Amino acid sequence: MKRLVKICVALVFTLAWTPVLAATSVESLSVGDTVRGEVKTRGGVVVPLPAGKWVVAGSRLFGKKNKWHYLVLAEVKDKVITRALLIRGNRSKSNKGFKKYAGCTSENASFKQVDANERQGDQDCFVVRAWCTRKHENTVSNFYRESLVKMGRAQDLFVPMGWVGWEVRLADTRRNMTYATLVASDLILPADTKRGHWILDDWKPDLVAASPAKQAVMDYMKTWGEQWRPRLKSAW
Repeated sequence: MKRLVKICVALVFTLAWTPVLAATSVESLSVGDTVRGEVKTRGGVVVPLPAGKWVVAGSRLFGKKNKWHYLVLAEVKDKVITRALLIRGNRSKSNKGFKKYAGCTSENASFKQVDANERQGDQDCFVVRAWCTRKHENTVSNFYRESLVKMGRAQDLFVPMGWVGWEVRLADTRRNMTYATLVASDLILPADTKRGHWILDDWKPDLVAASPAKQAVMDYMKTWGEQWRPRLKSAW
């Protein structure tokens, strides 16, 4: 853990992205590929990526009738997975929309702005919260956890257990997109727990509100996400 903190104690978040001539389709990506600039979701949305080198940790189609694609990207620095991007996209064959998105009303959110979350209609929300890579905890999806863990094992990388970040959900009757940016929480704020690292339960909203340091972290995530949300909506 001390090694991890030393490596990333001065981690700088970037709000820029590097434009490319043609966006890479997420469905053409395979584990191990490197991508920069922007990608094109299954729903046809070309979304920007934070500047840097992003490695595909997972890429898979899910579902039967209305298949949706899940892309997991990881940033690696000094043998540590420091950040992750989770990008999901779908398009409706019937143009009848989608179910309400549970993430818009997550009880684990330190902040949430829900402008719309209609069943078979418009969805537009922004959430700041914690994630984890422990299988038995309440995760958004086991796929992102499994993807990061497999990548870590295959390349002998350190995979943090706790993450904080923000998520944007957009949908209409034709397509949807979920875009989440995760940063290893131990890289931002050294854990003061006996176990020596953060887990999901350490970042529950009431515990964040009671800790000025944790609240500062989440406030930064909120500011970061609020600056990115218009870019994603513009791409939409």
